Amino acid sequence: MIFPRGEAAHQRRRRMSRAPARAFAYAVALDAAVAGAAVAAFLALGLRGPVGPLPQSLAALAFLFALCALYALAVGLSPRARGIGSRLLHLVLAAACALPALVLALLACASRPPAEALLAEIWGNPAGVYLRENGRTRRVAPASAVVRARTLQIDADDWDYHRETLLSITASGTEVPWPVRGAVSRFLVSGRKFLGRHGFTYRNAEESITLSPNRPVAIRALDHRLRFVPE
Repeated sequence: MIFPRGEAAHQRRRRMSRAPARAFAYAVALDAAVAGAAVAAFLALGLRGPVGPLPQSLAALAFLFALCALYALAVGLSPRARGIGSRLLHLVLAAACALPALVLALLACASRPPAEALLAEIWGNPAGVYLRENGRTRRVAPASAVVRARTLQIDADDWDYHRETLLSITASGTEVPWPVRGAVSRFLVSGRKFLGRHGFTYRNAEESITLSPNRPVAIRALDHRLRFVPE
């Protein structure tokens, strides 16, 4: 469609008047995205609580590099008039700051002390043996004063590696299989034959747990080692 000269000029002025509004909206969206990424990095690095001087220092350095990377990225993508050289320089600077931020974040996570995890609780009374896992309680066996926990112990002496995996719980002749959770544990258990030929040692073990009436025994894991602790 061919517009008259006056109409074409009017359409051109309308498009030009919308450009500042689009640039402003883009700038606001970019600033919001950068601020959200900074908050997400702060929360992901765990800077809110004390976890030790070394991991906190590494996490703080990682956050500093992350802020530098986000600032350079925001400048490189800003709607202000900048040359292509300046934009490329800031994008390269953002990538250069992102790499040490990632390395320092991984080191901070690796240097944190392992947290103890509660796997389940088991207790007995005259009605039977009960197991509580993930907030769900179920009766797993008839009444018994002793429960046997069968575990698989995995060692790799060359790497100073040890891991224990719970396989089943037996009470009053009733065996309750325990599902193997976690990608690493499943790989170690399923690849037993292959890994056994490459420096890994597997050993089945049993531990007897004495149950007190209505006093739960917690099954906990700390640094890949199982503990059975009366509560």
